Amino acid sequence: MLGMGNFGTVYKGIAKGFPAAVKKPHTDCPKNTFRSFLSEVKILCYIGEHAHVVKFLGAYTKEIQTGIQK
Repeated sequence: MLGMGNFGTVYKGIAKGFPAAVKKPHTDCPKNTFRSFLSEVKILCYIGEHAHVVKFLGAYTKEIQTGIQK
């Protein structure tokens, strides 16, 4: 675990052979907080590669419904 934020826990992982930060929303994440998380995902998709932003690889939200993770 690297830390905890407003949306959930941030873990250290590996993606495509490189170190990566993996955000996992809290299991009791309120709807408004989850919407903020999705907004962050959309912004990161829009920004693309930038020297001052960590590269965004993707998000898996299939098992998360209305801000509550199964």
